Amino acid sequence: MRFVIGKHGLRPFDKAARDFLDSLTTTEPIEVEALHPHDAAFRRHIFGVLEALADGLHTTPEVVRAKLLMSTGNFQLVGHVMGSTVIAVSSMSRSAMRDPELRTFWDEAKTIITDNMLACIKDDAERHRVEELLSLEPA
Repeated sequence: MRFVIGKHGLRPFDKAARDFLDSLTTTEPIEVEALHPHDAAFRRHIFGVLEALADGLHTTPEVVRAKLLMSTGNFQLVGHVMGSTVIAVSSMSRSAMRDPELRTFWDEAKTIITDNMLACIKDDAERHRVEELLSLEPA
């Protein structure tokens, strides 16, 4: 069974969780442990850097994310359609890319950003802003 944490506390995510909560007859505390701990600050930091990088490159964060996922090998070759190669980049959602995989991806992505992508930002102020964000560690 799975639960999610919302604005109003722990809520059931699936039928098994709803049934479990409905079956409780006491108000005794229940102890739960996160199956996959989640570092929200780290994830926000990464997406903030990707957005700043996209602004500097005059593109969208989705394009930047796709390029980095491709460059780090986080994609699947789907096949060939009408003479074009079709790929599917991996998802960076919490359920698809847990924190350890995200940290590995980010270590590789930072190298690609500093070695290749920063040089494409023409505006010095934008480039320095992205460099500063890259050097910061999330809280």
